[in-house]
Amino acid sequence: MKEFEREHQRRYGYVHPNREVELVTLRFRASVKSATAQLGTGAFARPGRAKLGSPSTPKATVVFDGKNFTTAIYSRDALKPGKTYSGPAIITEYSATTVIPRNQRFHLDHAGNLIVTIR
Repeated sequence: MKEFEREHQRRYGYVHPNREVELVTLRFRASVKSATAQLGTGAFARPGRAKLGSPSTPKATVVFDGKNFTTAIYSRDALKPGKTYSGPAIITEYSATTVIPRNQRFHLDHAGNLIVTIR
């Protein structure tokens, strides 16, 4: 905690040592070595090819709970508000990638918010 307080003092010019710390944004990046690396086709292999109105949604094999699952790759711009989708799925957009586990549902509301139902 002392390192956090030192960095906060350096960066912002003040510190409140008796207050609780609240994490607002936490970013996590991981990489895992794999014996066989297979890249999916579609959006990853050829950016810009998956467009609204495409005949099929790109798919890739993704590992969930140690098992391989064929997983739909959606561009968030291609999701239709009000339509319900099911995981497993990966939703890509400019500033984020959202992973939807299998057996979970998601949709865009009419304001464009991504709503994920966790069961």
